[in-house]
Order: sequence, then C-alpha cells, then structure tokens
Amino acid sequence: MSSILEYKVRIDNFRILDIEDEIIVDGKISYEKCLELDGEKIIINISLQLEEEREKIYTIKLTSEKELCLSEFQLLVDEITKDLLNKIAFFYEGAKVGEPWLSVAKCKDTNMGTSELPIMACIDNKNRDKELLKSLCTELKKDNSFNKDDYNLFRTAMNNDDIVVKYMFLYQILLMRHLKSNGEESQKCVDNFIKSQFSKDKHMYQKWEDSNRCETIYTRLRNQVGHYRKKTPSETRNAMEEKIDELIQLIKITIDCNN
Repeated sequence: MSSILEYKVRIDNFRILDIEDEIIVDGKISYEKCLELDGEKIIINISLQLEEEREKIYTIKLTSEKELCLSEFQLLVDEITKDLLNKIAFFYEGAKVGEPWLSVAKCKDTNMGTSELPIMACIDNKNRDKELLKSLCTELKKDNSFNKDDYNLFRTAMNNDDIVVKYMFLYQILLMRHLKSNGEESQKCVDNFIKSQFSKDKHMYQKWEDSNRCETIYTRLRNQVGHYRKKTPSETRNAMEEKIDELIQLIKITIDCNN
C-alpha cells in the first residue's frame, strides 16, 4: 500500500503550458524527490495540476510507495510543498502564492478527505509564461531547496494586493539582509547595496530638497509612508507602482547572494 497526500492551493492567472520539458506531462508538472527518513531513502512523487479552472484551484499530489503514518509523511512533504510554492512565487514575477490546505490523506493510520478555505500565484502573456515555466521546471529538477526564510518572506510579500503593503514588506527584506557590522538595520547599507547593483538613472541617489536626506528613490519611497515628504498618498502609491518591479529585482539578487 502506498501513502498519498493531496493539498489544494489557489493560484490565480497561473497556467501549466505545453512546453518541451520532461516534467510537463498532460498539463501536469510531475517530478520526484529523494528524501531521508530515519536513515532510509524515500522517493516522493510530486505532481501539480489544475483542478478547478473557475476558482483557479490546483492540486498538489504527493505519493510514496512506502507505508507511512500521516505525521511522518506530512513532516517529509512539508519541505517539498514549501519548496514548490516558493519557487513558483520566485520565478513568476508578480505571483501571489498562498498556503496549501490538506484535502486527502491515505496513510498507514489515516484515510480521510477534507475541505477548507483556499488561498493564492500570477502570470501574464503566453510567451513570457513559457519562459518562466521553463525556469521553474529547471529549478524543480535541482536538489537545492527553497524552503528557507528568505523565500518564505518573499512569497508572503508578493501575496499582498495593496502596492504600499507589498512595497514596505519587500523593502523590509532588504533591511534585514543588509546590516551594519554590529547587526543593526541600516538604510545606508541598503542604499549602498542598491547603488552597487543599479545605475544612477535607476537608483536616483541624491540629497532630496524636501527632506535634506541623501537616499535612493527606493528608500525615499519607503520613508514617504512614515515621514512627511511633501507628497500625497496617491503620488507615493503611483511612484511605488513604477518602481516595484525594480525593487523585486533587488530582492531576488539579495536572496540569491544569501543562499
């Protein structure tokens, strides 16, 4: 008897397209991972497939030929599901990926089906989607795990619909990863990193007249939320919309350097 767990997750505007890759089969992403439990290697087969098109509900199915108890199987696959969802969030720009919920469990000590409220990944034009899907498939076939704090934080940030909340959350990741030598947060360290990655026409580092502070546009926008900068909330929101993709690029560079 095999062990089976199925999770549901809502993934808006996400499509598994027909591309030339061995892990794409019949509209399904299918691959395997080898994990270790009590010194024994266990092969886990993983698949991701659209189940409810209208609600954009996907099923993540995980199976093992070994009979396992629910608790030990869930402990094994927790890393796999987070790895999968974090990679979708990381490789599809603008993606919003929620938390999965358990819907089916067939294990040595359990046989059940459940139904709970869903949560949320995004994409855009078809050519871009194919390239992003290829990148995702390439990463899924590697052994490196995305079940790490940086990727969890990134996925949480990208799950916000409000541009200001998303921007502030993303900037906080930069603050947490570019610290002073004594471990304290520093916007100056963040700006030094930004200047090392982007040209001046992007980072716009200067002494701003209304605040008399030297900072990049990304730090300035962050500070416009909490400090008076002679800008209306709508002006700040619009400027964040314009710079959010560049901020996301900076976060990805930071995460890649730290993992």
